[in-house]
Amino acid sequence: MLLFNTFLLAILATTAESKIDTSCTAFQSRGLAKSIWQYYRFYDFRNIGRSGSYNEPTVDSKTARIVTDRSWTDDWYLRDYPRKSPAPPIIPVDFIPERVNITNSTDDSRDYSTFLTLSSARIDDETQEGGEITFKEFNVTAASIRVYARVHGIRGACAGIFTYLNDTQESDIEIFTKDPQNIIHYSNQPASTGEPDWTPIPGATVNRTMPDDTKWTDWHMHRLDWIPDRSVFFVNGHQINTTTLHVPVASPPSGIYIDMWGSNSSWVGEMPIGGEAWFDIQWIELLFNASTPSPRAKDREQKLCTPDSDMEVSLGVGLASMKDSWMLTLFSFILTVFIWY
Repeated sequence: MLLFNTFLLAILATTAESKIDTSCTAFQSRGLAKSIWQYYRFYDFRNIGRSGSYNEPTVDSKTARIVTDRSWTDDWYLRDYPRKSPAPPIIPVDFIPERVNITNSTDDSRDYSTFLTLSSARIDDETQEGGEITFKEFNVTAASIRVYARVHGIRGACAGIFTYLNDTQESDIEIFTKDPQNIIHYSNQPASTGEPDWTPIPGATVNRTMPDDTKWTDWHMHRLDWIPDRSVFFVNGHQINTTTLHVPVASPPSGIYIDMWGSNSSWVGEMPIGGEAWFDIQWIELLFNASTPSPRAKDREQKLCTPDSDMEVSLGVGLASMKDSWMLTLFSFILTVFIWY
């Protein structure tokens, strides 16, 4: 039964497309941190380079931007400098653009032929490479970040989706390859008391079990909603955690980051030399507010829109946006028959 449900939801998720009216000037989201957002972005890595619509020019409206080609780097910076080590045995993380790639899929799927991959590898005793992309707008005051992704590879790496201003203004989704494949770490910084004992601060950091016996090695939608008084975390539309402790402030504003890294630390784990792990991403969806106007924004009469992929219980684009559609009817009929028999 569970496998059947997961299979059908996966079909719906991998057919996701973000359909946004180019006349929209504001966007809304549901959930505990429901908000009105100034700007919308959708970056689709599923079929980059394939003939057809995915080679058409990028849709570029006043406040909504939908990218289905390699121009996504117009909005994202590929990190090309290391993060220093605080002290041995922790080693520096050498973030390099070569660890960020469009990967040709070998999966048996007609829905995607490519995806974005961030990877981390232990090169030698003193070198751990990683991949990170940084959203170029560093004036974000609130955001809803959705990433349809999977993580796989050897222990000793961390996949991160987070907002960041500094080490005390940060909200994180972290998936550690050393952990059980159904555990995800959520935190707002500071998450511990610091040296010398590094005691976790209750409410600021938690480990949570993924819903419905799912694993992060499979494709799932990971979501972080950050507003100035709350952080809320989701998997596949299921709220997994929320906290009002150490929530990042709106002023000064933050940036948005997605990465895959390791450092030979007790926090991330030790990766053996020659080991590697991957963070595969089919698409990224952002709704955000900014302290100053986005470079692509212009003042107009407001038109409020809800993205198709924003739903209360679903994956990708989903059930909420398919109300009254034949697909939802068929889905419900098949599921009902399966349960009955």
